[in-house]
Amino acid sequence: MAADHNEIAQGLAIQAIVSGADASALDELVTEVSVDESRLNSVDEDAADDLLLQMEAAATEINNAGLTAQISFLLERGICQADIETSLGLAA
Repeated sequence: MAADHNEIAQGLAIQAIVSGADASALDELVTEVSVDESRLNSVDEDAADDLLLQMEAAATEINNAGLTAQISFLLERGICQADIETSLGLAA
């Protein structure tokens, strides 16, 4: 399935680039998906602060890796292709 996600991600990234989509269009969505509220709520406050920093750092790394990496990550996390297309301004 990861290969399918990568192929879809590459195709969407190409469409986004060709259409002139903003390169940071998915940054916020990646960050939202990366920050797992249920994990944060399951630990004490100090641990939650550290965990939040780790989640945000992971999101930053994904966002800095480019559109294909962002799209692959979102697909792997269960975000549907249509929602990603909408965020990229590709939806009809």
